[in-house]
Amino acid sequence: MELFITALFIIASLGTILIAERARNPIAIVHIMFFIVFVDLLHLANLTGENVKHYDLVYYLLAHLSVFLYLVIFSLGLLWLKENHLIPSQGRIFKSAINFGDGWLVAAFCGWFLVKAYLVAKYGVSAFSLFRQLAGQDAVLHFYAWWETPAETYARSFAVGACAIYVIKAISEKGYWKKHWAVSATFFIFVAVYVGTHASIVGPRRFMLLLVLIGLATAAWREGKTVSLYFLTRWRTVLVACLVLFGLMTYYQAIRNNFFAPEIADKLLSGNPIVFAQGIARGMVPMPGRDLMGNEQAKFIREGPFDIVYAVIRRRGDGNPGTRGAITANAFRMIMPRIIAGGKKKDVNADDFLTKQISITPNGPYLVSDVATSLLAIFLADFGFLGILIAPMVMAFSIAVFSYIPRKGLLATPLFILFLFSVLLSLAANVEGDLVAILSIFRNTMILAVALIPFSLMHRGLLKKTKRLSTAIRQRHQDERGVGMLT
Repeated sequence: MELFITALFIIASLGTILIAERARNPIAIVHIMFFIVFVDLLHLANLTGENVKHYDLVYYLLAHLSVFLYLVIFSLGLLWLKENHLIPSQGRIFKSAINFGDGWLVAAFCGWFLVKAYLVAKYGVSAFSLFRQLAGQDAVLHFYAWWETPAETYARSFAVGACAIYVIKAISEKGYWKKHWAVSATFFIFVAVYVGTHASIVGPRRFMLLLVLIGLATAAWREGKTVSLYFLTRWRTVLVACLVLFGLMTYYQAIRNNFFAPEIADKLLSGNPIVFAQGIARGMVPMPGRDLMGNEQAKFIREGPFDIVYAVIRRRGDGNPGTRGAITANAFRMIMPRIIAGGKKKDVNADDFLTKQISITPNGPYLVSDVATSLLAIFLADFGFLGILIAPMVMAFSIAVFSYIPRKGLLATPLFILFLFSVLLSLAANVEGDLVAILSIFRNTMILAVALIPFSLMHRGLLKKTKRLSTAIRQRHQDERGVGMLT
């Protein structure tokens, strides 16, 4: 019965893509596909595995209905925004990427490497969250200098935005990756290190899937087709992309625990950036047949966001009052920069509220509660079924705002454009995330805009002076030529 219900809702959810496509926003389409994959399809995969949970049929149907309504409201919200001219056409996003300079892409990738090299030299393995536990009691949870966290955050954002732009350019222009080999080389090196070290905020496998979906959406735009029509007519290309993605995910699964092997961990703990890089390179090579952690290997498929949505609905149906807006209020507190809040600022996430107030914890042994939260689960916990309306509208509004890539004006700078592409990727992948991530995007965007505007004004002033000077020189030459002719 559960398999049948899930399959039925998956088919219905696919229909929302046809509705959303009328809004002509590739990021929104990628978000819907991401949602279907990591909520519905992941849950379906778990149903076919071992140790299947027992679900109450009524709450199970309500959970599926909530997920489906999220997609429907999100799609209808996009159409409303499009009809009221509040969301730009997809051409704005793709053309902004195509016209972007290659030199800035290389600079973005290299900038991330330089920032990480500095942090490794100063903090050792704590510069990467994946390796922080190797340091034990010596682990550094927060960078000391006030500017280091923003520098790492923006360097990562610029590089991730460069990834999106590179994929769009590589798909749009035939043979681009061969002609511009320097950009391609830095891109592949960055992705390898970024994924291998688990530095991606959305998760390594999600990040790879995100780039593949962006590439397929770009290919559909290049041929003047909708994404659904492209998938149907170019199914062989889609199949090859899926097979390559599955191979990369399998490879990552094979190396994800390599860094805890003693010989590799010693290099990572050296504190020397060069030796650290050697450890990273060694960790990229699969080490089959070894139990590196001393425990069971990490599962390829784990519990997804659907189970948390179901758990929230069941707890509230059983009489639990929910979190009464506590998670939303905490999200606004969490986005306050540490330089303002001070060193006493405590990191409290949605998982803590779900654990303490609704008694929702992940399955299996764990040291820190890490449940697959989502905006839908958070707003359901905070506001009941009204959250089904709030969550998709927050996402639709956010995607509409950041789809306006500036083409002229003070913010039409390479760094700001790189950041916006990173934001769009984060929004598209925000399926297993929280409200803090959304609010942080708006906060970081405003901070970056305020920081870049003075430089833009200076640059514009220099251009005007240069233009006036060149005009004066040209006029002078014309006057001298005229005098010579009269003479």
